[in-house]
Amino acid sequence: MSVEVTMAIVALTVLLAEGLIEITKSIIAKFLDKDKKYLSSDQNMMLRNLYDLHARYDLDGTPLWYVPRSWAETQKEIAENLRVVSENQKMTLTIIERLDRRTGI
Repeated sequence: MSVEVTMAIVALTVLLAEGLIEITKSIIAKFLDKDKKYLSSDQNMMLRNLYDLHARYDLDGTPLWYVPRSWAETQKEIAENLRVVSENQKMTLTIIERLDRRTGI
């Protein structure tokens, strides 16, 4: 190879390397640019509301949005207990009505 061809190849390689470096710098600058907004104001508000919702905790430190897996089973137990209480109240009311009829008050 002649000296001219070698110099042309080296020059072209240097230009390509510098071009790639500048492209990389501009891509990094684009992603690091803090002043640009990538979300609309509505999207930003919705994201903020979602963050605020997930940032709330109860007194035990459990997030308020968290629903334990045992929640459905607990709901069934509560419903069954309420049914038993209701039946007991009906029986108590029946007994009170009978006593009321007997005493004639």
